[in-house]
Amino acid sequence: MVRRLLLVLFVLFLVLAGGVYWLLSSDGLRRSLESQASAWLDETVVIDRASARFLPRLGIHLQNVRIGSPAQVTLALVDVSTDLRALFSRRIEQADIVIADSRIALPLAFVVPTDGFAEDAPGGSRAPTVRSIRSISLRDVLLVSRGRELAVSAESSLEGTHLNVKHFTARSGDTSVDAFGSVELSPRIDARLEANASQLDLDDLLAVVEAFSPSKQASSQGGGGLPARISAKVTARRSTAAGIELGNFSATVVAQNDRITLSPIAFQLFGGRYDGTLEVEAGDTLAIMLTGGVRDLDVAQLAAFGRIENLITGRLTGSGRFNGRGRDMSAVLASARGTGSAVVTDGTIRGLDLVRTVVQFFGSSVTESDGSSGNRFQRISSVFSVANQIVTSNSLTMNSADVDVVARGTLTIPTKALDVGADLVLSESLSKQAGTDLYRYTREGNRIVLPALVGGTVSQPQVRIDAAAAIRRGIRNEVEQQLKGLLDRLKLPFQE
Repeated sequence: MVRRLLLVLFVLFLVLAGGVYWLLSSDGLRRSLESQASAWLDETVVIDRASARFLPRLGIHLQNVRIGSPAQVTLALVDVSTDLRALFSRRIEQADIVIADSRIALPLAFVVPTDGFAEDAPGGSRAPTVRSIRSISLRDVLLVSRGRELAVSAESSLEGTHLNVKHFTARSGDTSVDAFGSVELSPRIDARLEANASQLDLDDLLAVVEAFSPSKQASSQGGGGLPARISAKVTARRSTAAGIELGNFSATVVAQNDRITLSPIAFQLFGGRYDGTLEVEAGDTLAIMLTGGVRDLDVAQLAAFGRIENLITGRLTGSGRFNGRGRDMSAVLASARGTGSAVVTDGTIRGLDLVRTVVQFFGSSVTESDGSSGNRFQRISSVFSVANQIVTSNSLTMNSADVDVVARGTLTIPTKALDVGADLVLSESLSKQAGTDLYRYTREGNRIVLPALVGGTVSQPQVRIDAAAAIRRGIRNEVEQQLKGLLDRLKLPFQE
């Protein structure tokens, strides 16, 4: 009797298993899922194959799912596991979803609804409807954004409209980001994440953020018109931007529509530190606004990055506001425009040899110099502007023991060409070494002032005294001296 009962139960189990397999593997189910998903997304959905899976949980195995026409999303493998009792009521509850070996082009041109599948499938379909998702796993998924491919893996769970991101990794080029946090899907997409990277490229970071930022059109179609928002605290021990090595990078990144803001943003570079903000408008090109300041940069390292070796030493502090547009950070830097100020302290400039130039102009003999000693200074300060790859300053001063400089001119960035006019203000001690006539004709107060021209390039500056300007200044000084003497003589009769 017991054996017959067990046999009946076994037969019933086979029938049940066969029915479930037919339910999950029939071509009608595949077509129903296509229809229901297409209606839910308002976009064409094609599924090549749907089959049953019994272990470790009952579920559906989908192959080669394509969304969009042409396909913007290609999901090679999709596994959906669900509760058996709910499945008999045509519901998918406490589901586990695995998406693997897939490709997604972002931002999406369509909106993913946040309220689940419709309760009643279109066309009277008896396909299951999705009610809740216990876990969502992404494995080896490529996200394509701004021409970059990001390899993504993630583990998350969905409770109502709250997506809990337990672990998320994105890798592209030299960037590897690990993140966790949460995403509210209603009334709008609002993500709050914390991310850490051992190595980070700023171009890649912007690509990652933009990849998850819906377009303006997509944002306006969902969430009651509220734009999607992503906020992430990002840190990285090492990072790069336009080929510049950065250390201890930290930023709060906020992305909404096509605008990405990094504020505050801080990192170490060239032995110093930057603090400020970075605003980005993403799209076919990057539009970037940089506002902030640097302090204590090693000028020698900065010059070496610009391929100018062993030219200048000192420490730089400055601030500015700059903007640019381009396909990547290098192109943005090339198109930069803006204004700033900078101060360099306690350094040397190799090859400038201002004292030697002045002494030669005096007509005295000097020992030839190899230029290695340079010209030591206490302080260089400048207010400048940048446009069309030309740096312009109408207020540049340099203070040193023997000569002070007041200058104005331009630096052409691609060629590093200098076109500078300057006044060389000799120290009182050096002024006293000049001849009486030179002192008389070129002095202002107790110091000789000589007009000079600086040409050549940054690495090989050429300094010469502007003799014509010096003569004009001498004539002016002599006229002023003669007028002063005449006025003094005219005053005598009135004083008597």
